Amino acid sequence: MLPRQLNPMRLVRVIDASRRKREPKALSADEFQQMLEHVPEPFRTMCLIAMRMGLRVSEILGLKWCDVDWEGMRMGIRQSYVYGITGAVKTPASQRWMPLDRSLAEKLRQHQLRSFSPVNTENIYTHGVPAALREAKLARCHWSSSGTGVQDLSGLKLSIFMNSSRV
Repeated sequence: MLPRQLNPMRLVRVIDASRRKREPKALSADEFQQMLEHVPEPFRTMCLIAMRMGLRVSEILGLKWCDVDWEGMRMGIRQSYVYGITGAVKTPASQRWMPLDRSLAEKLRQHQLRSFSPVNTENIYTHGVPAALREAKLARCHWSSSGTGVQDLSGLKLSIFMNSSRV
């Protein structure tokens, strides 16, 4: 018998539970550009952030405008947003300042102008976005019906950009 304070699932170990079943797909620069033409805003800017900075979806959704240092051309990764809860990033190494290139800074400025709302002056992405995105198979309809030769990418998740940025 276990004391009440202990969760009995702590005793369960599933062998190879966290091992990948297959290697993640990485997009080439050309595949990314072709696909990006068919992704609507605000997801297009999210894809650019993921690809250029290698951020997780939760880190992108956790970004706030105060995390962007426009003069220093850098962005602070400070929190994440998962299932309606703002919290810490996944690992301590994830909490850091990252350089922001001029073209991505310009896209962020455009997004800021498009999405500005007196109700939401804090978050880069309003928290209605996760309901539409939430690790969903983002652009299945865009990738598979795009006619650009990237139909084989249908059903991939936004995390593919994080994998591609590290190649």
